[in-house]
Amino acid sequence: MAKECGLAPVSFAVARTLSKDFVGSTLIGATRVEQMDEFLAAAGATLPPEALAKCDAVGREIRYPMGL
Repeated sequence: MAKECGLAPVSFAVARTLSKDFVGSTLIGATRVEQMDEFLAAAGATLPPEALAKCDAVGREIRYPMGL
């Protein structure tokens, strides 16, 4: 899905968390300065509704281990 949106996987993942109004903060785990470009690319990314719907569908199929 990330490739379809023209994003690196980590950029897509961070952009998705930023798209959720109930997420109060998004933590990133960069271990090298070079990784920051991909994390920061998420800040300006707008994911299409179709991509968000696909992510939501996967989330319904593969439940969070704690049952939430």
